[in-house]
Amino acid sequence: MLFMDESTLLAHALRDFLRPQLSNDDILMMDLPLHAGEWVCAIDSGLCLASEHKIALPPIFGEKILGIEGLSEADIEMFTLDLSTIPRWYELAS
Repeated sequence: MLFMDESTLLAHALRDFLRPQLSNDDILMMDLPLHAGEWVCAIDSGLCLASEHKIALPPIFGEKILGIEGLSEADIEMFTLDLSTIPRWYELAS
């Protein structure tokens, strides 16, 4: 059994969330860094694609991304900026 780091799992979850709403070429922008083991680049690409295509993300993505252990200050700043350009997520009223 193989184990996946939480940051890599988060990058895969973001890609899978965005997949139905993006083209294969767009998804490839996340797949290539993931295959290379570059999860920071994959997450950044996903956030940029969400911003570019105006796709709202559930707040849990932002919380988990900014909560990844070992992020540099530059990464935190980059992700915070990316997250600020993504449309707000509105939950459906029950």
